[in-house]
Amino acid sequence: MTDKQKRYKVALIRSIHCSDMYKNVYADDRELYETMLENRFGVSSSKKLGIEELIALDSFVNNKGGLRLAPKKVYATKNK
Repeated sequence: MTDKQKRYKVALIRSIHCSDMYKNVYADDRELYETMLENRFGVSSSKKLGIEELIALDSFVNNKGGLRLAPKKVYATKNK
């Protein structure tokens, strides 16, 4: 990860934690926040998320859109 990407990741995490939704819903209930992260992303901390996932989470907590991500790539093979 480049320095620019690291700074962007930190800025996204800061934006998430400064959002009204985070302050009003998750700031006082860490367990609820971790459960939401586990259910959607499979991690318990936003530090473990990639940039694409942080953008989706930032959009959600800042009411810019639903919590959506493109489905993970699935590779199919031919059965013989």
